[in-house]
Amino acid sequence: MKRGATRHRYQDRVDRAIRAIKGSGNQELTVRELAARAHMSVYQFCRAFRAVMGISPGAYQREKRLARAAVGMARHHLTVTDAALEAGYATPEAFARAFTRAAGVPPSRFRALWKQAALPPRQPYLAWPPSRSLAATTASEVTEIMDVEVKELEPLFVATVRHVGPYTEVGPDFKRLWGWAVKAGLVDRETIGVGASYDDPESTPAEQLRYDAAITVAEEAAAGVTPPPFVTFKTLPGGLYAVARVIGPYAQLPHAFSFLKQEWIQKSGYTGGARPAYELYINDCMDTAPEDLITDICLAIDPKAG
Repeated sequence: MKRGATRHRYQDRVDRAIRAIKGSGNQELTVRELAARAHMSVYQFCRAFRAVMGISPGAYQREKRLARAAVGMARHHLTVTDAALEAGYATPEAFARAFTRAAGVPPSRFRALWKQAALPPRQPYLAWPPSRSLAATTASEVTEIMDVEVKELEPLFVATVRHVGPYTEVGPDFKRLWGWAVKAGLVDRETIGVGASYDDPESTPAEQLRYDAAITVAEEAAAGVTPPPFVTFKTLPGGLYAVARVIGPYAQLPHAFSFLKQEWIQKSGYTGGARPAYELYINDCMDTAPEDLITDICLAIDPKAG
């Protein structure tokens, strides 16, 4: 049998187990029960499940329960105790330990962060869990926890430093840009950091990724400034964008973008646009704890047909 057909067959069988897990609520099914649903031996099932999902069946079920608890606290205002019971934990203490291990913050802190940022009409998106690829979060849970606003963005006049290479290595470019801009008198209370990415990291080699590390500047102020060779003044294009607010470490931004591109856009009826994607850094990472960072991620889209 060809390799692709084998993978497809395993995916089909793992999907049967996933449907069983979804239908079980917060009751954890045994590996034997799941293997039976997939019509496989326990050994074959565990190998197939990890190959398809990148995680063991037991860990997947635990993350599902914690993901539901996160949604409950974020959107339905459950207390930590209620969330613990809803997730099937015997005590709030056991739930708090499991939640903190997965999310990096205690559940009480998670609720406080959400409450602080959840100002109408926008609700933020909290990637769950920040340290993983969100395998345990279903599309319906993403739709519920991720509020996306479709809006026209105005063009942004910025000072930029071009970066070519992995997106995770742009920090020094931002540091150099901010240092120069402060000395040049271009930073004021309205200045924010902007990241403009031009390539999809899932289809472009990391060493070829193009990115503009940028800050907004007043066009009039820039008129009298001669930038150094590593800085360019330019206007980033505006247009129609899907915008979602992310609360937490910058490391979770790729996960949030992935959901925008893969889950939200499929359900929205929009198609991706050819303009760059943006990250708008609302607060300053130099004096803000990682879990309190606020970033608006912006995905270019084209208007719906008709």
